[in-house]
Amino acid sequence: MFTMDISIIIPVYNVEEYIERCILSVCKQSMNNISVECILVNDNSPDKSIDKAKSLIESYSGEIMFKIVTHDQNQGLSSARNTGMKNATGKYLFFLDSDDYLAPDAIETLIKEQERSNSDIVSSGFEITKNRAEKKAEKPAEKTEVKAKG
Repeated sequence: MFTMDISIIIPVYNVEEYIERCILSVCKQSMNNISVECILVNDNSPDKSIDKAKSLIESYSGEIMFKIVTHDQNQGLSSARNTGMKNATGKYLFFLDSDDYLAPDAIETLIKEQERSNSDIVSSGFEITKNRAEKKAEKPAEKTEVKAKG
């Protein structure tokens, strides 16, 4: 049973320079009647990434529910995403790399597109800017319908 509409999963490892922008982009999402949880998976990062994340979360007063799950040792990106999925309660999953950020309406737009098309998977375009950390999800890609076999 789902308790949230969407779970945003963010693996965190050695992204001290980028994590604030990533989390702030999640906090700024438009969420008209959308319940959101954000799961940060600390993959035993050696820098201050998770400290910065905790500081932002502690000062946040919006409707997004944040969770931090910690690995005892570094297990890699795939394992961090799997850990996020195991802890997710959302009807939908969104994977956000911790050195990327979202356009303010990205999540709401993707959910609306899924509901409109009844697709199993929706994806978005992205923008690459001068700074490699400035990739952001935007509107859904033109072809969004993918049907599962069976």
